[in-house]
Amino acid sequence: MFTGIIEEMGIFKRFDRQDICIEAKEILSDLKIGDSVAVNGVCLTVTSIKDNHVSFHVSPTTQKITQFQTNFLKAGQKINLERAATLNSRLGGHLVSGHVDGLAKIISRIKKRDAYLFELLYPPKIKPFIVDKGSITLDGISLTICEVLTSSFKVTVIPQTLRSTTLQYKNTGEQVHIEADLVARYLMNQVIVSKLL
Repeated sequence: MFTGIIEEMGIFKRFDRQDICIEAKEILSDLKIGDSVAVNGVCLTVTSIKDNHVSFHVSPTTQKITQFQTNFLKAGQKINLERAATLNSRLGGHLVSGHVDGLAKIISRIKKRDAYLFELLYPPKIKPFIVDKGSITLDGISLTICEVLTSSFKVTVIPQTLRSTTLQYKNTGEQVHIEADLVARYLMNQVIVSKLL
């Protein structure tokens, strides 16, 4: 479980078959093999730590719905990293599972004073979870939806969030990992189940 508050931006180094290698610094202080890390919002397990390089296994299922494929990633690309939350962690964002729903496409990025307004197309299957003032996770970043449209939504990204995450490098036409709010997902499931009873 994660909070959507990015701890650092790592640097993608290479993709060896099904293992992704990332250069990191901040998260290494207590990291060990077997730990879970949100890598651009995707929950991955640490398989190797050598000096300041961390490797994670990426399953075929994960590759299928994420950007963790050789044709998406480029050496030197920045990657959002967050270690799993502990029971005494502050929940600065919202509950994030790291089980992404797929990719959302950025269709506009507009500067509004000091902040930026991003509009994104989302996968149709998560439409029930896209609600005004609801939480959403983009590349592991906890954000609040500020406007819901027919097949897209908007989020406001404040300067601090822009500076400390990979959103500063994202432009119109690019894609990000998206995860719908975990609480909304369970509530929707409960509604469906109650109707069947």
